[in-house]
Amino acid sequence: MEPTYHLLRVLFVLAFSGVDFAFLVTEAMICWQLSRCLKAIPESHRQVTPWQVWLLMIPLFSFVWAFRVLPGIARSFESYFVSQGNCRVNDCGRILAILFCILFCCSVIPYVALLAFPAAVVVGITLLVKFANLKLQIQGTAFPVFTPRTH
Repeated sequence: MEPTYHLLRVLFVLAFSGVDFAFLVTEAMICWQLSRCLKAIPESHRQVTPWQVWLLMIPLFSFVWAFRVLPGIARSFESYFVSQGNCRVNDCGRILAILFCILFCCSVIPYVALLAFPAAVVVGITLLVKFANLKLQIQGTAFPVFTPRTH
């Protein structure tokens, strides 16, 4: 009976190590994408530097730091586009960033996490897509926004 118990313990540890590794890889890819978005913004408009994004990898600190970094990226995009005379981009995802931060913090509260975590994932993906599209607009490679013709 002892070898079976030991084997189950080893499998349990390996399974959680794999989940932790997958989580860290995903988090690193998100930080890399956010850093690339910031590098596309001219330095004079950056509210946050690209290396500061990587501080989101620090456990627990990321709950506080996200409130500084994610809205800061949105403000950086907004500053750039306003300086270019483009007011069609609205708030550049600032409200989405704040909403994600709130949902991210709520995702550790028992029972609340059942709703907050899936919502945080959806809002987070939406925010990443928004930032990526804004980066492409800066680089001039974005797909044109559909605007209906009026006759």
